[in-house]
Amino acid sequence: MKKIIYPNLLLILVGILFLSCSSTTNFFSTVIIKGYESLTFGYQYVVGGRLGSNTSLKINADTTHYYKRSRVLQSPEIKTYTYETTIKTPDEQWSYLIKKFDLETFKRIRSGRCGTCVDASDEIFSVIIDGVIYSFTNGYDDWNYQEMKDFFDSVKKISAEFSNGNLTDR
Repeated sequence: MKKIIYPNLLLILVGILFLSCSSTTNFFSTVIIKGYESLTFGYQYVVGGRLGSNTSLKINADTTHYYKRSRVLQSPEIKTYTYETTIKTPDEQWSYLIKKFDLETFKRIRSGRCGTCVDASDEIFSVIIDGVIYSFTNGYDDWNYQEMKDFFDSVKKISAEFSNGNLTDR
């Protein structure tokens, strides 16, 4: 009985420590936007396989956070590279995203087939509103996605600008 309690207690303590040592970066805006106290847009592009990569973008009214991890074959081994940066979200960019975003349409978008399951790629969009997460994977064939295509293209363009080195720490 004691052997079961101690590992569980240790697991709980590690969880509490993890939660109490959270990052000081605030990914949620305190400004009320479209009736919400906090609003964060998320985008991930994941490539599966042995030399896979992961790109992540989080945008709110205050900051835009970009993270990329990729694996590259450099004979005779595989190297992993990471890049991470946070910038202030430009007001005009945030205003444009807010104007193009429609929660009801976003919630109706259905996920498509998994690409990373077969060494392909996945595109994941999410929105966090007042602590509630809505997301979908590979929804580009859904007609609701097409209704918000300008929004999704804008988010992907921001990610591409980071990837190309056009946006850096500010």
